[in-house]
Amino acid sequence: SSARCIHPFQHRGLTPREGARLQTFPDWYRFDGGLVSVRKQIGNAVPPYLAESVGYYLKQSVYSQTLTDEERERIYKLRCGGMDLAEFEEEKSDIGGHAQQVTLDFAD
Repeated sequence: SSARCIHPFQHRGLTPREGARLQTFPDWYRFDGGLVSVRKQIGNAVPPYLAESVGYYLKQSVYSQTLTDEERERIYKLRCGGMDLAEFEEEKSDIGGHAQQVTLDFAD
């Protein structure tokens, strides 16, 4: 089965671009293929921010290299959606608890 994500505020599914943004793909990144193929690519992808964070931790643990302050700051921003703590707290209050994750399963 496959899951289709539903928009949290509007009565519709997410567009491929919205799904890609949730997966942390930059807006300039282009996917090849038709709608079904693009949705599958996005859904099966390793989020770029996750891959980058794992790379930093691999550098630290596998190669025994200490992370620089810039790398530590970058990891923090990746984990917080590119926001610093003050920005996150401000955005959190704007959401007001209305955001929900909802998925529907469809038989193949």
